Amino acid sequence: MFLGGDPLDGDAQPSALLETRGLKLARNAIHTIADPFVFAREELYLFAEVQRRKHPGRIEAWQVTPELEPLGELNFAPGHMSFPFVFSHGEDIFILPETSGAAEVALYRFVRFPTKIEKVAVLLKGPFTDSSIVRHEGLFYLFTSADDKGLLYVGDSIDGPYKPHPGSPISSDQRYLRNAGAILPPSNQRPFLIRPVQNCSVSYGGDLSLMKIVELSAHAFSEEPWAEDVLTGRYPWCSTGAHHFSQCEWKGQTVTAVDGRQNDLLVNRILGLIR
Repeated sequence: MFLGGDPLDGDAQPSALLETRGLKLARNAIHTIADPFVFAREELYLFAEVQRRKHPGRIEAWQVTPELEPLGELNFAPGHMSFPFVFSHGEDIFILPETSGAAEVALYRFVRFPTKIEKVAVLLKGPFTDSSIVRHEGLFYLFTSADDKGLLYVGDSIDGPYKPHPGSPISSDQRYLRNAGAILPPSNQRPFLIRPVQNCSVSYGGDLSLMKIVELSAHAFSEEPWAEDVLTGRYPWCSTGAHHFSQCEWKGQTVTAVDGRQNDLLVNRILGLIR
């Protein structure tokens, strides 16, 4: 996680790093932390998928104090969870996780932030991955992916119903179809929406790119590459891949969370075979 620094600048250094590379002796040791989302209220929070050996992915929360203080696991039903897109609308805070194993895209509301949630609505039925919602000019746009296609849905209300957008599918290119985070709002330096995407053309989590949204309306959608393959190899912890990008503003600073992939210690592979 970067506080004020730009992770796309190889000279910037993260303010906090959740490192999973190391000797893993415990049978339930954490081997993966991925899909980090930052969210700011009065305080700054981080949400991410955590995977432990022989357990499905779960969503956990941290408060930035400036260290990362663990706050625990969110009270989802059993099953694999990832891509914890946390956002606010009105007075409420919502989370839209990936639950492709349950074959649905479900919207949850926090009833006690940041760990207790309740299901509000099922927005889509099917094995969708990496979904996020953005409100733009009075409408709600749901970006997701399934069947090797990037998909777009549109609705009048945050809890639906959502119908396929006329421009959907928006991509069938493995370099651009799958979301790598929530839609980034315009800024002074970049007066347009950005869709972070995963480049899965060579391998899953190979790198990430940023797409400029040229047009977004109820009737039309278009985008174009703005910055491609921006992270892999810039830091030791993303030496072999990267696939997620999240930003928010907090106390006058731009906060950015990214994840990266690196080779684990050989001894951990040996221990896994022994077990």
